[in-house]
Amino acid sequence: MIKVELPSRLLGIAFSHPTVQKLAPVFKMSGPMMMSRRTTHCEVYELSADSSIKPNLVAHAIVNVHYKDNFNRATGRKIALTRALKFMNLTKLERATVWEAYHNRGVEGLVLELEREMRKGCTADVEYADAVEVAENEGLGG
Repeated sequence: MIKVELPSRLLGIAFSHPTVQKLAPVFKMSGPMMMSRRTTHCEVYELSADSSIKPNLVAHAIVNVHYKDNFNRATGRKIALTRALKFMNLTKLERATVWEAYHNRGVEGLVLELEREMRKGCTADVEYADAVEVAENEGLGG
């Protein structure tokens, strides 16, 4: 869940991407075809500072993918969030804050993961460089 701190309240934004089985508009001789259709759901909750209180659903939007289109999670999330924000009475500054939080989601975790990989990568790079040097000295390098 993406948490957004606005001056007046605290919001939480959650996305899901369920697959729905529907009848296809194409009929075969054996009967109608069932096709899976991908959707994106966006739910905006109003959170409280007390974690024991259940979040209140403020807005909800569903985006359906046309059966001939390719499913793209990023595009679905953006369209669903846009539609959910239309139902809320937010100022331009508040909407900008929501979009900034959306675009910066998971950045802290990503930075920590990259630092971890860099620490691992340093030893791996040194080992790789040593292996390349040994191979070149033995005439095996390319």
